Amino acid sequence: MLNFDRSLHEIYQLYPNLKFCGEPRNAILGISDDLLNYVLSILKADPILTPGVPITKWSELLSILNSHWILPLLYWHVARLPDEFRPPGPVLGRMRKVFLMENEHIALKDSICWLVLCLVLAMLLRIKGYGFW
Repeated sequence: MLNFDRSLHEIYQLYPNLKFCGEPRNAILGISDDLLNYVLSILKADPILTPGVPITKWSELLSILNSHWILPLLYWHVARLPDEFRPPGPVLGRMRKVFLMENEHIALKDSICWLVLCLVLAMLLRIKGYGFW
């Protein structure tokens, strides 16, 4: 696990030993230092001001982070911050959409698990002679 107190230079030096996932592979290494510092600051709960980078760079960041499945977690942290620490509106909106979709996906899985559990319980009760049908 990476120590968040390391400098970006030290993190980049780990590259020969680490294989980052995502599409394209190791794309996270291409994120600008400003954005990477911002993401790391959010994840370690010591936020810095939002970097002044173009929306296109933010879009690239979101595409890369989406491959790592951390956008919902990042949004969960960012949404609770004061405005000056949040990404620009369109970026925050896209993060929110991913967050809500993931929550919907989890809720659906939860519902399916609950339904299966109820069916198994009903079948067991029927086998024991306490059937509902």
